[in-house]
Amino acid sequence: MTGISRRHFLSSASLATAGLAGLSRSGLLGFGAIHRRVEEFVVAETEYGKVRGLRDRDVSVFRGVPYAGRVSGDRRFRRPAALESWTGVRDALRFGPPSIQPGRETPRGDEPAPAEDCLVLNV
Repeated sequence: MTGISRRHFLSSASLATAGLAGLSRSGLLGFGAIHRRVEEFVVAETEYGKVRGLRDRDVSVFRGVPYAGRVSGDRRFRRPAALESWTGVRDALRFGPPSIQPGRETPRGDEPAPAEDCLVLNV
């Protein structure tokens, strides 16, 4: 049987609740990456601005990268607003907010609270 041990899961969950606050170049990754060291931060350029992700071994990870503008308020039930460019480097180290769904009141792990403006990608 393949799977995750309870000890590993609980250790991962405790790291996830701590989030990525205080993450340094040699810090630990978030949920599910026990004992893996971050090799480096990486920056990618998009047509809207630069994003900073993590490079772990040979994999670059970018979390919470927006792909559309807001859909809340006067944009509800309409096409999303155009995504606005940003200056500087935008951190893509944490998951973006999930969509609001019934029966889901609290965030899980290092996931932010559900929100209407949830048009983000994890790459």
